[in-house]
Amino acid sequence: MTFESWLFSAKRAWQDPWVKGAIVCTALVVLVGSGWFSWQVIHLRHAPQGLLVFHYTIYFGIDAMKPWGWMFVLPLTWILWTVVDVLWAFGVYREDMHQAWALLFAASVWSIPWMMTLWHLVRMNQ
Repeated sequence: MTFESWLFSAKRAWQDPWVKGAIVCTALVVLVGSGWFSWQVIHLRHAPQGLLVFHYTIYFGIDAMKPWGWMFVLPLTWILWTVVDVLWAFGVYREDMHQAWALLFAASVWSIPWMMTLWHLVRMNQ
């Protein structure tokens, strides 16, 4: 796929009001969720020994502790995957609208487990 064909497909996708609404709503959820998490983590930077719980399982308990700066990897990963997903959906919109809608749906649906993960990490570290 050339850049010109991707751009033409993206312009057609952006003209659809439903696609535009889905992308704006998903972007708001991702940015507000990541911003809230980052705000909470910044307040936790003075934790004892400078370490925060990065992963917890019910079988092993706390199995990963890292410096507080590592907490920004999770929201940045969420933002990156959402951007890649939306760009891919834009690229395939003209040829396969069903695939584009499936990608946009996936971007909005996987926001729920991401937000739950970030919320639990904040609660474990408080």
